[in-house]
Amino acid sequence: MVKPVILSAWLGDTLSLRVALHDDSGAAFDSASWQIDSVQLCIPALDAIIDGTIAANLASVLVPADTFQTPGDYPFYLQILSSASGAVFTPTTGTFILLDLPA
Repeated sequence: MVKPVILSAWLGDTLSLRVALHDDSGAAFDSASWQIDSVQLCIPALDAIIDGTIAANLASVLVPADTFQTPGDYPFYLQILSSASGAVFTPTTGTFILLDLPA
């Protein structure tokens, strides 16, 4: 079961999200055997899909500073996909909380 995470950041910051992937036994996820070739961060409230990368068992996404225009809570989920097999995994879900910088 995926436990949702809450990530807070300042409005206007670039966000770097890195997720280490493991199987049910705690071993590093074997992205090569599953032919994982893409990573997507989906932010439904913004109709945004941001492409990321995968290397071994580390999925990485860089969220540009201009992605969020207003403070608030933004649910998200991260998916890793295989175009060869059609496999789709959702290892991370949660909420970004974007805060205004103090005056």
